[in-house]
Amino acid sequence: MYKYKEILPHVLSLINNGPIKTKDIAEELGCTTRTVQRKINILMSDFPIEQDKKNNTWKFADGFSLEKQKLTSKEAALLVLLGCYVKSINNKSINDTFDKFKKRMLDKNPGKENIYYVKNMSSKEYGNTKLSRDLEKYIEDKECISINYEGKNKRIVFLKPVKIVFFNGLWYLIVLGINDTILKYAIDKILEVTGTGKHFELSESKQKRIDKEISMYHDAWSNSGPKTEVLLKVEKEISYYFKGNNNLVPEQKIIKENKDGSLIVSSKISHEKGILFYIYQWIPNITVKSPKWLAENLKKNIEYYLSKL
Repeated sequence: MYKYKEILPHVLSLINNGPIKTKDIAEELGCTTRTVQRKINILMSDFPIEQDKKNNTWKFADGFSLEKQKLTSKEAALLVLLGCYVKSINNKSINDTFDKFKKRMLDKNPGKENIYYVKNMSSKEYGNTKLSRDLEKYIEDKECISINYEGKNKRIVFLKPVKIVFFNGLWYLIVLGINDTILKYAIDKILEVTGTGKHFELSESKQKRIDKEISMYHDAWSNSGPKTEVLLKVEKEISYYFKGNNNLVPEQKIIKENKDGSLIVSSKISHEKGILFYIYQWIPNITVKSPKWLAENLKKNIEYYLSKL
């Protein structure tokens, strides 16, 4: 059994390795579930802890871990305890100073942009692999990279990695390409990544443009308002993605599987942007069957883009 004041870091550590149930935390630490709940309430003001109410389990939001913050559970808990003490002093200047200090300590990249963008709290876990660690390092160091990408015969070179995001069921690497065009690559399709040794600068205006575009597609995904059904033909070459993940387009539903291996997929959208972004990434292996106005708008957009090349 742990002493009362020692419980906080252990609760934090167990949640870090979660998901874990309240009663299991209590049994592990030899305390009551009420004590555990009080500790979790304290921690939630500083950490992205989420609860699965159906299973009564707790875990950190995907994309966050103490390891990525480069803190032990004891160090992180100490920050929380110090914060409680500082608040008790009731001095605004001291409180503000400590809040800034704590923010830097809990930020993976002090003084830098957070390299992650997690759309919601139910996104799947971002794996701790050599590839993921390498991508994090290249983003933090602002080092240009080249990648081998599934389906591409040639190595893609001189990309500027800027963000790791979670959209419509998949993790993506956001990069700046030629002329600083914003591009994204599905991380599970990146076969190899190599640093070039060349570094780049990311101005405040470029960072704002990146954040704005990411936010725009996030808003499109929220997909609120009256819905229109869209029917898509998904070719055999990418059909397994849609079979294995039901979040690749908004409100996705497989209507039919054709003999040639292609699929007819239904999606419901409230705005054109709520689907076009997701169609673009699968071209040329996806086509719009209906409505006709969407297919025509898609064609016009592609023709306009090709005219600029």
